[in-house]
Amino acid sequence: MKNLVKIMTSILLAILIISGGRFIYMGSESKNIRPKLGIFDERLTACPDKPNCVSSFEDGDHFIAAIDTKLGLDEVKSKILTMENTKLISQKENYLHFTFASSLFKFVDDLEILKDGDKLHIRSASRVGYSDLGANRKRVEELRDILTK
Repeated sequence: MKNLVKIMTSILLAILIISGGRFIYMGSESKNIRPKLGIFDERLTACPDKPNCVSSFEDGDHFIAAIDTKLGLDEVKSKILTMENTKLISQKENYLHFTFASSLFKFVDDLEILKDGDKLHIRSASRVGYSDLGANRKRVEELRDILTK
């Protein structure tokens, strides 16, 4: 019985080490991916067919409401830059692109904002993986709270 427990513990430990290594590798690789993002036909890029993306231009599970605000784009940018692990990638007249890196494995997610009058259309998506366990939706809701205070 003792030997079986040792074997099972060793197997579990090996699985955890391999999984952790895989997540570290994926996080590192996500920095090198350059997704095709931006404004296309007055809309942000469509979400892929994975649950790790939310957008105010999508329907169904990907949908998240645009943010109503009278703040200018520079004020929006300043507030977003107060969020943890955030980096501004590009800014245009009515467009912002940021990246966020997760704390543990450094997975990179992209956040895009398209300002249309008093509306901020949003797209937030993970670069790698399939599920984000709701991280992008949570980020946008946190952003909504920050911008509407």
